[in-house]
Amino acid sequence: NTRDLFHSPGVAISVTWEATDFLHGYGQLSYLASVPDPNRDLREPFVATRFATGVGLTGGTRRFRGFFRLGLEVAVSLTKIEMTQNVKCKHWGTSHELCTGSVFVDQPPGTWFGVVVGGGIRWAMVRSWYLVVGAEMASYFADAESELIDDLNFPLSMSLGLGTRF
Repeated sequence: NTRDLFHSPGVAISVTWEATDFLHGYGQLSYLASVPDPNRDLREPFVATRFATGVGLTGGTRRFRGFFRLGLEVAVSLTKIEMTQNVKCKHWGTSHELCTGSVFVDQPPGTWFGVVVGGGIRWAMVRSWYLVVGAEMASYFADAESELIDDLNFPLSMSLGLGTRF
């Protein structure tokens, strides 16, 4: 098997407005650096910025609160993205004579639009500070002239963060 997942470590800033005890709105800005996988499906690192906004449901006690949210997302990459699933290109390089038409390149800017769904738990450690653990998955349904949407679709994000009320 030559297929493998690639990782995208990064940082995110989220703002949540609790309209009621059970309903909230949110906005999230993420900055991610995707690094090549061990099997080299992703040929070079690339950087992406993602922005999501939406609404969600919240419930629980003052100390522990769970949330589920649904939103719209736009992702933008200002770096070139190069991917392949061809074994010959992975082993002998993209300049080898057997590697023809098997390398997908997306020139910057790459832009994808989609929906995002997620959930998590918030633990109020002290009065104004809390720890949050969450996960979300995006599904891109449109892009701006990018041919890589099928290969980059369904990114799964997991987060651990610290927050405060203001």
